[in-house]
Amino acid sequence: MIFKNVPHIRFASRLKISKVGMRAFHRVSSFVKPTTRMIQHFGHESTKARLRINEEQLLKFLAGDSIPVDLDLDDGYVILDLGKRWILGLGLLINGRVRSQLPRKELRESMIKETTTSPI
Repeated sequence: MIFKNVPHIRFASRLKISKVGMRAFHRVSSFVKPTTRMIQHFGHESTKARLRINEEQLLKFLAGDSIPVDLDLDDGYVILDLGKRWILGLGLLINGRVRSQLPRKELRESMIKETTTSPI
């Protein structure tokens, strides 16, 4: 055993595991919604239903606004990216407008940290 007599391992060994893995999808109304975590981990592989946003649009999302878009897509979820390096999560496209589905608190904390260490 690699971790012999480690207090944290002994404590963790008493925990009962109810589920293993990462939730990937859940149903929201008539849509199947990918989870933010799944999109953040695997969204860079997407080739469809992806919307690149700029800093101005990101600020609108942070303020709770939606943004108009001209996409050849049916209504539903789109992956939001801020350049190739940052998959932010999801937006909901309805009638030519995208509304952020990003967790605001998490996004603000993440963007503040990222923008202080790397340029957008």
